[in-house]
Amino acid sequence: MNPDFKPGAALGRVLRRFKQDRPAALRDRANRSFARNDNAGGVASLLALANDGDPEIAFQLGDCYERGIGVLHNFVEAVGWYEHAAAGGIVKAMSRLGDIYLSGRLIRLGGSTNANGECGPAMLGRNRLRPAGMSVPQDFAKAVHWNRLAAERGDADAQARLGGQYSAGLGVTANFDEAEKWFLASAEQGCASGQFGLGALKAGAMTGRVADNVKAAAWFEKAAAQGNPLAKLSLALLLIEGQGIAADPVRGAKLLTEAAEANITEAMFRLGELYRGRSFAGRNLTLAETWLRRAGTRGHCPALLALASLLMEDLATPDYNSAIVILRAAADRGDAGARRALAQLDPTGEAIRPPLVVNL
Repeated sequence: MNPDFKPGAALGRVLRRFKQDRPAALRDRANRSFARNDNAGGVASLLALANDGDPEIAFQLGDCYERGIGVLHNFVEAVGWYEHAAAGGIVKAMSRLGDIYLSGRLIRLGGSTNANGECGPAMLGRNRLRPAGMSVPQDFAKAVHWNRLAAERGDADAQARLGGQYSAGLGVTANFDEAEKWFLASAEQGCASGQFGLGALKAGAMTGRVADNVKAAAWFEKAAAQGNPLAKLSLALLLIEGQGIAADPVRGAKLLTEAAEANITEAMFRLGELYRGRSFAGRNLTLAETWLRRAGTRGHCPALLALASLLMEDLATPDYNSAIVILRAAADRGDAGARRALAQLDPTGEAIRPPLVVNL
């Protein structure tokens, strides 16, 4: 036997080596689990690593809880992990926190969830298992805090959000100079949201400033080229109206269609009005009615009024019954114009009362 061999010291070295190798092994196991779509196993490995205080691991866990990867959505848990990551200097965690607090994250029983709290049937069964206390409400002050931290460190998305908060006065006093500063910083990094925000400022949206539609259109073009549907809507309106730039209603109609197909309700309404207009070379009442109905089903009252007007004024055979039902739908949403129109068409409120049901 080797007289220098010391069993206790050797065992200690093995144990220390095992302890040192363990985080690397767990990271490898997590990566392999995610690669083979064993997301629950990947999360389990990440949780085993969490006590080591690695901010990147904390960020990964926040992402899993936010997106429901390997675990049920739990936005409170996500925020907790993101805060750990942010404390460790992870800028993308700061940015995620700014986004979460600006929009809010809601979990509702009976449907899937997103930033707007919209629900659908896809996750009905899973959501029935969700206890309360997993949602994060909007908090504009916290959104400013986190968006500013990330924006000052160069995060383009956070810069765009902070610009939006300054332009709308969400959690801060409205300041269009600050808004432009942050939108520009974001836009120059190629962020479509920053480009759109800067275009909106140049177009005079909310600022009361004299519009510079040439610059606005240029920024909208950049954002639209990246697929931003709001930029497509805004650029389309400038092209259709021809204010400060050459009019091109045909291209405007194409951009409006793309925005409408991306579920932008205002684009549906504007497209319906464009197709209804007598001055538009591509006038098409069938398409006008289709898009106005789609906007109307989303509660867009101007679209409901326009649809009622189309049914009464533009068709070869006016459909007053359907128009009145549609006006009532708008009036029930509190639209004063619809109430005035109903008073003129149906002063007693009893002349045409459906048993008929009209699909919007």
